[in-house]
Amino acid sequence: MNFTTICREVGGNIMAVLEVKINREIRNYKEKIFFGFTLKQTIFAIAGVGVGAISYFVLSYRIGGNVASYVSMLLAVPFFVFGFKTKYGMSYGEYIRAKLISKKLEKLKLEDNDNNYLYTISKRYYEMKLNEAAIQQKEERNAEKNEKKRQLKVAQNNTGDNSNQANL
Repeated sequence: MNFTTICREVGGNIMAVLEVKINREIRNYKEKIFFGFTLKQTIFAIAGVGVGAISYFVLSYRIGGNVASYVSMLLAVPFFVFGFKTKYGMSYGEYIRAKLISKKLEKLKLEDNDNNYLYTISKRYYEMKLNEAAIQQKEERNAEKNEKKRQLKVAQNNTGDNSNQANL
């Protein structure tokens, strides 16, 4: 809490001094309803006292006063925990909810999905272009081989024709 002092001066004399409590963080502000408790704390305190008292009076006739007092305290504790206790800046109800959600998420298997559609389309396009280029290179190599074979046959035919002409 930060204390701000407000002074009123009239003709150089201090007339009144007023101190106002101001929270440094506005999110930490809690409105006090009853005996300095918040509404949530008040409701859970009343519920805890009610459950404790009712359970004591019901159980004291059946199992005795000492045991009934212990049982009634055990039954009232959850109300006080949920009303007053906080963990990591959350109430226990919020904390348990967050814990259950995190346990559910731990069980899930994460899959690597391509959600980048532009990447998948461009990847397919480039793969298609690479396949076309590979096919074209293969066709060019086959054409070169066929051309060399044809030239070799022509050369053999020309040398074979020359030897036949020489024999005549």
